[in-house]
Amino acid sequence: MKNYTPLIHINAISQPNGSVGWFPASLTVFARRLFPILAVVAIVCTPVVAFCQQSSTHPIKCATPFAAKIFAGPNPTTYPLPTGFPDSLLSDSGRFMIYYYAQSNDPDSISTPDFVKRAAEDADSAYAFEIGVLGYTPPAYTVEYFDRVNKDTVRHYNVYLTSFHSPNGYEAYGATFILDSGQLADSPSGNDLFRSYIQTDDAFTSAIFATHGLDALRITIFHEFFHMIQFSGYGHPPNFASPYSDYVYFQEMSSVWMEWLSTPTVKDYLNYVSDYLSTLDVQFDETLTGGYGQYIFFAYLTNRFHDTSIVKKIWEYYRDSSADPITCIDEVLRRDYNSSFCEAYENFGARMIQTGRRFGGETVIPDAAVLPVDKIPVETIPVSSIVPVQISALSLQFFDAGIGQDTCIAVLARDTSRELVSNGTIEFLSLDT
Repeated sequence: MKNYTPLIHINAISQPNGSVGWFPASLTVFARRLFPILAVVAIVCTPVVAFCQQSSTHPIKCATPFAAKIFAGPNPTTYPLPTGFPDSLLSDSGRFMIYYYAQSNDPDSISTPDFVKRAAEDADSAYAFEIGVLGYTPPAYTVEYFDRVNKDTVRHYNVYLTSFHSPNGYEAYGATFILDSGQLADSPSGNDLFRSYIQTDDAFTSAIFATHGLDALRITIFHEFFHMIQFSGYGHPPNFASPYSDYVYFQEMSSVWMEWLSTPTVKDYLNYVSDYLSTLDVQFDETLTGGYGQYIFFAYLTNRFHDTSIVKKIWEYYRDSSADPITCIDEVLRRDYNSSFCEAYENFGARMIQTGRRFGGETVIPDAAVLPVDKIPVETIPVSSIVPVQISALSLQFFDAGIGQDTCIAVLARDTSRELVSNGTIEFLSLDT
């Protein structure tokens, strides 16, 4: 077999006004040659259990973005507290009030006693893990007032169990709703902060869900409680129609990352990876996939740097210093890990292309053996042909030599300068004499 290497030239940038300048020192492009990819490709070609496979269809993971941007504008849509729930259960910690229907003319809206009890337990567990273990700032309570009759302060987070799976609902696992009159003082970086409440499905038995029952309940509560933490203590990422920025990916990748970190045995998160991998060549913060599958980049950072606090540091930077999540990721990587967004994303791409059928048994990418690696867009380049390439910020591009599967793959990543586009060429040359 011949050996090949990519020869890459990146020498100019195109600015928004159409002018062209020389490649600036601040514009960084990383390229990695993977040669050979793996010599044991056949070993990973084994059947994959069903729960790890990408579903052909899957429900909305979280309806929070849809609820927040019912009306486009500079502020999220806010909601009054739901009413009409006849039954409630206070969690053992006293922090969470679970509202539900024990009886109803609509059997679809009833929650069983065991399901309600588990919801309360999972809510307390989410608080213990996310606040007690990981150290995030406790969110402001949904309700907090002084009871003049009992001469005591009432405070708790509200969780509502409802038929979220129905067409009248959001057909989603759950959502976190911004509370009417719930705005708090802005964060130091100027981010909006809010009180909120949670709604989840009341049974998770519907066929629309990829994960069912108590497993679905647990990951949804951990996911949505992390939204409460984000919105109250760090900032509600703007997620509205143009001309307002759309940063919903940041909140969703973070909350799915929390599912992965807290409950790695419930692999519902894998249902969303395929959509993300198929758009790796799209600017990271312009994804149309909801951000759910992008959790895997945060999971990679967590494993690579052996630090479960890395996402908290990014949210703290978002709270204190910058309203741009990409800037937050980049600055934290530079400050604490001797890396950068561009370097880390290139490394992530190089490792990601060696998952799935190429997996060799050791990597910092979680669930590597079952990832749908062939969803990654790879452009084939004829050997000894000079092919022009254009690289956008915050994206990954993959090129392989057109001489057989997996012979040589180049991974290109760009830095965070969104206003610039890199133009250059790539050529695969034989190393054999």
